[in-house]
Formats: sequence, structure tokens, C-alpha cells
Amino acid sequence: MLFALLDTIRAKGGVSGEGGGPSASPISVQRETATWTTADKTFTINAVDTSKALARWASANWTPTNLDGDDQMDVLTAGLSFASTTSVLADGQTAASPTGRKGSLEVWELPEGANFGIALRYYDDVSFAGAQSLEFTKDIDLSGAGISDINDCAVLVCSIRCSEADNTPGYDSCFVTAEVVDASGLKLRVTRGDDIYDGTIRLAVLEFTGSNWSVQKVKRSLVAGSTVETGTINAVDWDHAFVFGSSEDSSNRFDGLNVAFYPGATTTTVRMIGGQNAAGVDTICYVVEDTSGTIVCEYQELTVTVATLAVSWVGTFPSGRSVFLLDNYVNSASAANARYAANYEHTGDQAGELYRESTSSDPTVHIQAIAFPATGS
Repeated sequence: MLFALLDTIRAKGGVSGEGGGPSASPISVQRETATWTTADKTFTINAVDTSKALARWASANWTPTNLDGDDQMDVLTAGLSFASTTSVLADGQTAASPTGRKGSLEVWELPEGANFGIALRYYDDVSFAGAQSLEFTKDIDLSGAGISDINDCAVLVCSIRCSEADNTPGYDSCFVTAEVVDASGLKLRVTRGDDIYDGTIRLAVLEFTGSNWSVQKVKRSLVAGSTVETGTINAVDWDHAFVFGSSEDSSNRFDGLNVAFYPGATTTTVRMIGGQNAAGVDTICYVVEDTSGTIVCEYQELTVTVATLAVSWVGTFPSGRSVFLLDNYVNSASAANARYAANYEHTGDQAGELYRESTSSDPTVHIQAIAFPATGS
């Protein structure tokens, strides 16, 4: 997930960066945490080349959270898209239920260099209608996307938007798995398990073209709920590697679909855990390693038992060249309680905070910090 060029980030309209001068970092990151009370929100950003940039929620389950403790996250989902080179639109479903929304946005401009290059081959919405069948698959043609090597590709979920205006579990209908396949030509294959409600998912296909990168894909159907499971990978150094993934199932059960992906306890495993009803949930995750050992990766597992939990990092993660990946896990038999989650706001090079609004359950957050080098290509 992630981008390039000169880092010209300054504090502007609430957007924070890594200072005001030019930088030779291979990635440029902007972020903003904001609260709003309407259905939609326009974020003002510094100008980006939208052919090389993506916007994503750096927060729970690819969506903002609300301020009034409402457990129905369906009405809180908001799709992301570039309204212009200097603005990002968060397209919310409705403002009727929550009294406010709060979300942490990240905008990445991708690297182009020979070592850390990451090409954005696809960044768009994929929509599903409620009338479609269970385990419905869409294949999107990528023949003109410029992909050089399918094995260097990974798919990142950036946002979701549920169509439901009431407190129905439509959020469950926005879970998908996504991968690039060669099926009579290159395709983005997106599979959604649930078929009850309409859903729109913003996906980014990233091709890690730089010579430093190694990408591995792991596909697994979970065996049990509330159980740490592993996938086998070729050995990586987790100090310089990270993981992200997606999940889906034909059953309407959020307490199983909400899967966390995180580094393994060994160099040859990656871990994942779903909620109490996760048995049978299909997952796809991607392990990305910088084989040069240049980028810095750090992982933490934190249980959020208070409204705001301070986060301290051992390494240094400057805002303008660092990205954060987090997944929430809630061990609850209640699908409603499983919707409660925490979000992350980065507040300093070695500091941040996880914030939540509900006290009905204590989410466990698996969070990864990834810092790109200050110089490089």
C-alpha cells in the first residue's frame, strides 16, 4: 500500500507530514484524523499525482468509527476516492444514526525507484448487489494495467461502503477476498461470501516492482474461531517485513469475518485469528519483505480497555514516510459486540494512540508500523 517522490508535506488543513522541506524518501505519506457529523466529509490534502496515490482508512476494519457508542457500524462506513489532486472524499452512507464520525485517513504517494518501486495497477471501487449469490466472484480485467509479474502483486482493501440505512448487519456484506490471477488473461478476482445487502469496496492492486521487494501470498480457510492459526511462508525477517490480508464467508457473521493478520512467531509463519464463529472463513494475506533490510517494521498486540490508549514505539516512525496497518480482534459470541473496534492516530515519531468509543467489549489490536528510509529510490 504506498508511494513516492519528494516529501513536501506540511501541516495544512489538518493534514500532517514530516516537516516542510523536500525529502529524498522513496515514499510520501499524508494523514489526518477528523471528526464530522454529516454523511460525507472532504479532506483537504497537499497535491498528489492521483495516478500513483491511494487513500485508505488507517483504522478499524477499513472504516471510521462514531462518537456515540452505536454498535451498528453499517451506518458508519464511508468509501474513499480522490475528488481532485488536493482533496479526498469520504462518501458516507447516512448521518441519521451516529452523532459524529471519527476517522484516521492515510494518503500514500507510491515510490517509483528501482529499489523501492511500487506501482499502482488498479485503484477503484468494486460493487456487489444484495441479490447476487453466496460466494459470488467478480473478475475485473487487468490486461491493460501494465502488470509485469503477477507474483509481485498484492491487493489492499482501502475502504468499504455499505448501502444499508438502518441498523441491519449490512456491514457483513462488505467482506471480500481479493487477488490477481491469470485466468485467460490477468484478472483482479474479488469474492464476496455474504449476499444480503449491497456493498462497495475500494481496492488497490499494488505491484512491488523494486528489486528490494519479495512478496508471498498465503490462502487459508480458518479451522476454528478465536484460535491463532498459521500459514507457512519462506523465511522472512519480520524486522523488515509486514503483512495485510482480507477475508470472506458465506455466513452472515461478523464475529467470524473480522480476521486479524499479523507477523508469525517464527520466520517461516504468518499468523491470523478470527472471532468465535470464524470456522470456515476464507482468507488471503500477503507478506511483503524488504530484502535489503532498509525499511523498519515493528509489531505490537494491544488490548484496548480504556477510551484512549497511549502507544509507544521502540523504533522511529516519522509521519511523512511511515504507514500503519492494524486489524482488530474481538473475542465475543455477540456479533454486535464484535463490531466494536479501536482506531489508531499517529501523534509523534515514537508515539500514537488507540481510541475507541464503546465499552461493551475490549478489542485486541494487532498493529504494524512501517518506516521507509529517509533517502533512497
